Amino acid sequence: MFMGMATIGTVLLVVPISWLGDRCGKTQVLLGCYGMTALGLVVIPWLTNAIGLGSVLIVFGGCAGAMYPLGLSLLTDRMPESGLARAYAWYLAIECVGSLVGAAAVGKARDVWGETAMFPVGLSAVVLVIATWLGLQYRWRNRRTSAPQSAAKEKHTQAA
Repeated sequence: MFMGMATIGTVLLVVPISWLGDRCGKTQVLLGCYGMTALGLVVIPWLTNAIGLGSVLIVFGGCAGAMYPLGLSLLTDRMPESGLARAYAWYLAIECVGSLVGAAAVGKARDVWGETAMFPVGLSAVVLVIATWLGLQYRWRNRRTSAPQSAAKEKHTQAA
């Protein structure tokens, strides 16, 4: 049931969520999808009502499924056309590695701690991705702000 309802959510919601990303900002909608997915991983184990669980699984699946096209679209916006094929290949390869590692981690966690252990493992993956993204954003901002300062220092040193 979990996979079926989440897949229905992906089929029903990935296009509207992606459209929303085009209209309201891809990064914001992608971060919203990460937030909704994280929220789903927290609340799903506690839901006992079939209608509530099914509804949450549909939204969860749609948000989780929309991460791929939104991320790919952001990549396209930031890459020169000459590097897109290689960038797409890396994106897909990383997605595949995540799928394999995630499935293995969830399987091991379920073996050791029981059925509901898959939710904290999934939540850990979401937190890891967001933390990595925030770390890269910080690094890129520092690199951009320090580059003009370094150039100014170098120019001053050459003039002296």
